[in-house]
Amino acid sequence: TRGEATAFAMVGNPNGEAVSYDWRGSSAEIVAAAVADSLQTEALRFDSSVLAAGRYELKVKATRQGRVAMSTLLVKVLTPEQVQENVLDSDGDGVIDEFDNALNAATNPLMQNKLQIERGIEDRYTLDSDAGIKLRLGAYARTANGNQAQIDKAMLSAPLSFKAVDGEVHDYVVDFEATGLPAAGSSIRVVLPLKRALTERAAYMKYHAALGWVPFIEDPANRLFSAPGSDGVCPAADSSAYRLGLNTGDRCVMLEIEDGGPNDADRLNADGSVTEDRGLNGMVVDPGTVVYDTDVQTEAARNLDFSVEAGLAGSGALGWLALVAGLIAWRYRKQWVARN
Repeated sequence: TRGEATAFAMVGNPNGEAVSYDWRGSSAEIVAAAVADSLQTEALRFDSSVLAAGRYELKVKATRQGRVAMSTLLVKVLTPEQVQENVLDSDGDGVIDEFDNALNAATNPLMQNKLQIERGIEDRYTLDSDAGIKLRLGAYARTANGNQAQIDKAMLSAPLSFKAVDGEVHDYVVDFEATGLPAAGSSIRVVLPLKRALTERAAYMKYHAALGWVPFIEDPANRLFSAPGSDGVCPAADSSAYRLGLNTGDRCVMLEIEDGGPNDADRLNADGSVTEDRGLNGMVVDPGTVVYDTDVQTEAARNLDFSVEAGLAGSGALGWLALVAGLIAWRYRKQWVARN
């Protein structure tokens, strides 16, 4: 049928056990446009022709034997005029093809683990992760329509109030998501090049709408590393050049973030409560920045109420959720529906 689109939930289930699906947490417009009997099946069908141009959220919840996994995908609906204006994003990383040349994973799959921090700059100042990981713009970066991972801190509800001894208060504020993890609950590594060298009291801060800016929490599955770099060029994520901690003079930071751990932003709802799947969904969400010359101590974050509830940061809750692929696949049936 003309205008019908289908989203598939792909779940690893080698034993063939019963799995239930629920798409009703998606954007209200998607739910209203859905074929009613598909809202609780593995394949959501909806009429794209009734949707206005804009961004929508597809969210599926998969349940087996009382355990839950959730996955979310942002999609963009375009008008025919927008398609003609060349605003397509063929690899789905949030950067339109016009500005996504050397890093376009649709033409070079090896580039899926790289993401430009500044629009149009692809040979330096890029986020870099391990092979097999897919990086894409986060929700704030997509809303900004900047086609880059860097966002303006002014678009966030909580100000960055920390004062620097000299120079800039913070480095790039970046907003990215990482998918394609080998298993739900595993940790990813992401390299962030800096505009200036780390100072003695630098810290990495993370942002969440319900909490504002909070320190990065360090534990065996969540660590910070740094390495020397030059003019936005950094060693690869698997390089031995990285040393534990934020070391004075270095210009490359590597984040090690656990899926579902205390630094994964999608483990919390907008009101600060823990999500039903506790963020164990094969996706890591990270709006954050390096702040210079502050008195913030990352270990002190453990005393904050949000930090860790019993067992949340560990891997014991994985169970069958480790088999859930954090992926929703699109099948297009109308040319002006595009993934972004």
